[in-house]
Amino acid sequence: MRIIDQNLKDQRVLFLGAGSAGIGIADMIVAAMKLEGLSEEQARSRIWLFDTKGLLENTRQDLTPEKKGTRMHTLQRMILSRQSIQ
Repeated sequence: MRIIDQNLKDQRVLFLGAGSAGIGIADMIVAAMKLEGLSEEQARSRIWLFDTKGLLENTRQDLTPEKKGTRMHTLQRMILSRQSIQ
């Protein structure tokens, strides 16, 4: 972040792969964002995880326990985010 002179908390991070390594690194980035002043929810909203079947989000029925919960985006939040961009 020093190279581009920005804070981690201001970034959006996309993971192509949601295995144990991707989830672990995502959790570490969330922890770092919290150290920069974001709440858990704010930090997690900036992390996007994709696996072989798509985005980890709350309507997916095929997720393992490790992929469920706070790592998932809700479909409603994604729709609201998209509307705010347009």
